Amino acid sequence: MPAPAPKPVDFTLKGRVTICGTTEPAVGATVTVKSGKGKKLYELTTDSRGEYSVSLRADTRYSIYITMKECLPAEEFIIEKGQYDPVKTPLVTVDHCLTKPKLNEPIRLNNIHYDFDKATIRPDARPELNRLVAYLLDNPNIRVEMSSHTDSRGSDAYNLRLSQQRANSVKAYLVEHGIESSRILSVGYGETRLLNRCANGVPCSEEEHQLNRRTEMKVIE
Repeated sequence: MPAPAPKPVDFTLKGRVTICGTTEPAVGATVTVKSGKGKKLYELTTDSRGEYSVSLRADTRYSIYITMKECLPAEEFIIEKGQYDPVKTPLVTVDHCLTKPKLNEPIRLNNIHYDFDKATIRPDARPELNRLVAYLLDNPNIRVEMSSHTDSRGSDAYNLRLSQQRANSVKAYLVEHGIESSRILSVGYGETRLLNRCANGVPCSEEEHQLNRRTEMKVIE
């Protein structure tokens, strides 16, 4: 009686990378695959369709990073150990997108949050800021405005002051990580640029207020 076929341990990851907000393929993007311990395992380049393919082991944790000139690096994509069964799912397809900043168009950085009444950079904001550091290092001729915005709660003067302190903290982090100070303009707008109806005295949900609390990056030259 023949021995049973060995159970497959590998699966194929096929990814497609586009420019965010478009269907344009990100041609020539660099896809770096690292182990859970941070060791680089593979470095791939997307083809003319913005696609890449790599064989991975199901019993290993991976982190995938995608970068391309003139674009913000994609957020880290993680595949957990045992997340996919090669028998049931031999082919895994994923979509990624890269944000390509345009002149004078602000981009919201979603993962930069602050403790109440504080301007200190929290540890959970560092991955987002490190993506920005990588973008600025890879595009050394641009200047950016880093802006901080609050919701309408609290006095106008207090919010303006706190937002400026937070914008300054972002700039300080970037400078500490190798970006020239002259390339960064830090501006606190307080509650002067709300994105919705939630001005002073208007009853709003916490989710509506959260929309206004944000950090933005804008290429200014």
